[in-house]
This record gives sequence, C-alpha cells and structure tokens, in this order.
Amino acid sequence: ISNVLPVERQNLIDKTTNHSLKRQRYYVWKLLEYALKHSYGLDINEISFKVDKNGKWHCDDCFFSLSHCNDAVAVVVSKRPVGVDIENINHTFPPNFANKILTKNEISLYKLKSDKEKNEFLMKSWCAKESIFKSSDDEVFNPSKIEINSNTTVGIITVNNSDLCYAVCCNNPNNIKIFSDENLLI
Repeated sequence: ISNVLPVERQNLIDKTTNHSLKRQRYYVWKLLEYALKHSYGLDINEISFKVDKNGKWHCDDCFFSLSHCNDAVAVVVSKRPVGVDIENINHTFPPNFANKILTKNEISLYKLKSDKEKNEFLMKSWCAKESIFKSSDDEVFNPSKIEINSNTTVGIITVNNSDLCYAVCCNNPNNIKIFSDENLLI
C-alpha cells in the first residue's frame, strides 16, 4: 500500500491498529483522491486539507464526505455541503435502538413494520441521519432530533455479494451518480 497525502492523513492511517479499519481509511482516501481528480480536476498534491475539532476533514476547493464499513467505502464530492454514509444492511441493532435514533413520527411508522422490515427501516434511518449530520455544521450527533428530508437519498446496493445501505444528503439528490466496481476489494 502506497502512502497518501496529506501527511496528517497518512499518520492517522499509520496509527490505526485494527487492520480492517486501517484498510478502510486508506481506500476511502484513495477514492477521494480519484473523485477530486475526475470530478473537479483537483490534484491531491495541491490541495490544503484541514481537520476540525470533531475529526472531520475539509478543504477549500470543494465539499466532500467519506464513509466506510467492512465491505465498502463511499465518497461524495460537491460544490455545496454534502454527506454520505454506507453500512452493511445485515447489522444487528441493540434493543431499544429505535427509541434512541428515531423521531416520534418515525417511531410510529417503525411500530407498523414487520420484524424483517424493522431492521431495514432502522438501517435506512441511521444512514440517512448520518449523511444529514455529515452535511451539516453541527458538532453533536443527536439522531432522534434529525428529521429525514427530501435532500436525502437512501438505497440498498449489492457489492461483492454484500447488501449495503447508503445515504447521500445534498442540495440536488437528482444529480447523484453512483459508481460501483466489484473488482476492487478492500
């Protein structure tokens, strides 16, 4: 694995002791490098990155958001604030999780679902709220206070026989382009 720029990002990767997380952090950054080059013609060597106090990465040239899970990485780049989240759909949630992340209206909808539908509903809600939070300037993630809105696209995608839930929050969700390459394994 080659090094990434900036050095601060490489240091974060180097300090990561969990091998799976280390690979995810590396590949999501390499995907960001690719997206910046192919979307805006930006060379990673010429971009000044900074990290805010919450650990969120920024640059002056555009907005971007990163997400990773065991089976995939996701990057979104935009000229306006944007957020992305990707998770394994088969994740098991702890008891009472719905009450911690859903609004009162969402809990009413959740209660009407079958057991199988409940897990997918929770996953889609979680991903949507994560992407909304990432697109905001909020410092504290309080999912039960986040209303899912029309700027958020949520879906299921299959990559390498893994079902993944993704969510993107942006100004114009109709312009989202999703690329998947099952030949790239992390």
